[in-house]
Amino acid sequence: LLFYAGLAGLIGIGSWLLATGRVNREIAEIELKESEARLQELAQREDILKARLSSQIRNSLDLNTILSTAVGEIQTLLGIDRCQFLWCEIEDESIRLELSQEACNPDLPTPLGYSPIQKVEALGEVILRGNTIRLDDIARDSRLDAGSRDLLLHLGFKSLLAVAIRTHSGRLGAIACEHSREIRPWSEDEVELLQ
Repeated sequence: LLFYAGLAGLIGIGSWLLATGRVNREIAEIELKESEARLQELAQREDILKARLSSQIRNSLDLNTILSTAVGEIQTLLGIDRCQFLWCEIEDESIRLELSQEACNPDLPTPLGYSPIQKVEALGEVILRGNTIRLDDIARDSRLDAGSRDLLLHLGFKSLLAVAIRTHSGRLGAIACEHSREIRPWSEDEVELLQ
């Protein structure tokens, strides 16, 4: 009886291990399918953005129209609070950012021609180096200087993503994506899409 009880116990444990392995494999397959779906969605978003921008560019070679269309499409496709294009001007070794175009949620008004992030020193430095700044959680990011962090938090910003742009004529600028309602972890795919 003890032998049969032990054998039944071993069979039970073996069955449980097999069932657990099968469940884990099914969970991994579900996660893989979800990951593939997210990747496919990003690819579709990128295709939509490219198609819309290409259409607008063909219809107008005016730079302001192209920039306005780009920030509007980025703001819509990423579902963010605000997207801006800023020109970077260097005067007497100081960096000045100038708002060119903006698209934002209607409940986030900004005075025309002004962007609060123009005063964020770290952003100007990133643009000069031609880099990307990715701040998922501004309050906890140690790369920001205290003044820039305090300014962004005072303005209610939770997350910021900015990509430097250099035109063929050599002008510097940046596309800045801002989120205020909640912390926005920027995905690698979104960063890559903006770049």
